[in-house]
Amino acid sequence: MGIRTLTFLLLIISFKSFGASCCGGGVIMPLLITGDYRAQFNFTASNSAVTYSVGEDGDFQKRDGTNQEVINTFTLRGAYQISDYLQLGLSLPLQNSNKRTLNREESSTGIGDIRLQMAYEFLPELSFSFWKPRGFIFLNQIFPTSRSTYDSIDPLRTDAHGGGFFKTSIGVGLVKIIKTMDFQAMGEVHQGIKRSFDNITVDPSGGHSFLLGAGFNPGNFRFGSSLLYSYEGIAEINGQINSKAQSRYFWELGFNVNYLIDGFSIMAYYSDQSFFGKAKNTTLSKTLGIGLMKFIEL
Repeated sequence: MGIRTLTFLLLIISFKSFGASCCGGGVIMPLLITGDYRAQFNFTASNSAVTYSVGEDGDFQKRDGTNQEVINTFTLRGAYQISDYLQLGLSLPLQNSNKRTLNREESSTGIGDIRLQMAYEFLPELSFSFWKPRGFIFLNQIFPTSRSTYDSIDPLRTDAHGGGFFKTSIGVGLVKIIKTMDFQAMGEVHQGIKRSFDNITVDPSGGHSFLLGAGFNPGNFRFGSSLLYSYEGIAEINGQINSKAQSRYFWELGFNVNYLIDGFSIMAYYSDQSFFGKAKNTTLSKTLGIGLMKFIEL
């Protein structure tokens, strides 16, 4: 049970990878097959409400009824193991964004940025070891298949369902199961490619993120938690007036529970980006989500 629920955890803690750019964004954690499966397919639905705006000085400003923002995300993900140690993955998100100010209310639905992934298990668990983890190296490629804040046409930018850049990420993930407990550590670095929009050219700096997670597996249930940190560097904006989009970061605390039944896993999760009160130059959200995963045996 532990290996199968761990597989699902690695999906759960990566769901923010597909969040809106307004809600932290930038995180590129992988969807990994870590159990004895040929493939896995997953559908998740989440609701994110922006609760705070954070300035460059780190001051938190609570959102009120005159500045509301809610994002519903529906994501179909799949991963396929093409050999004992090599696997491929794909993510297709659909996003519904809603904003309300004192004078305007706006909504938009559209496809988010599509992501392809390749992962290789460089540290397999060929024999029992109390301390040695399993290790994966992963490569992600994000394609800007949606509008972003740089080329949005809606007044409140609800049509900005993506980040706007071709972005490549490379990272390492370590997972370890000890009896009914499981532990994870992941880290990645990423870089976007310079891109021209209507009247400007944007050159993004790199970023990075890391994640720690743990879970307890009693029977067919799993109860887990995770800690995530994400950082995005400065972006140079060149046009009629040159400017910079300042660096930003946030911390996120997450909780999840899932139940395994007949080759399926049912999941619910919650995350809070304002819990630690540490962020800069971004907006922070609280998210509730549910999901269903199907496992295909080897």
